[in-house]
Amino acid sequence: MFNLFRKTSSAASPAPKPDSEPGAIPEILSEADFDRLRDNPSAVLFKHSPSCPVSRAAMREVRDFVAANPAVPVSLIHVVHSRALSQRVAGITKIRHESPQTIVFRNGEVIGDLSHEGVTAEELETVLAR
Repeated sequence: MFNLFRKTSSAASPAPKPDSEPGAIPEILSEADFDRLRDNPSAVLFKHSPSCPVSRAAMREVRDFVAANPAVPVSLIHVVHSRALSQRVAGITKIRHESPQTIVFRNGEVIGDLSHEGVTAEELETVLAR
């Protein structure tokens, strides 16, 4: 009658990873990932807390920035899941941790940071234009 144990085609295929979805931002999971991001001529790191409404709004802004600036690498750290890495980044950059927060790099050096409601596509473009 009902085969509750049969795998369906949707159950057999794994769900896509968050960074493979359209408009998704790749996640940094290690200090080596962070170093690779900073190796770019310009790059943006987004510190994101999925449970925070302000951070979700900032995510929309960062995605708008990505859409308008596809040549600029952008990655994120989920601050809840990767707390130690987020704190390590704060130590390396000498920028006090906040969430949401973006840190903008040029040739490996911090050229600006934005936090909370200040994280907008327009402000990210302004920092990169300096």
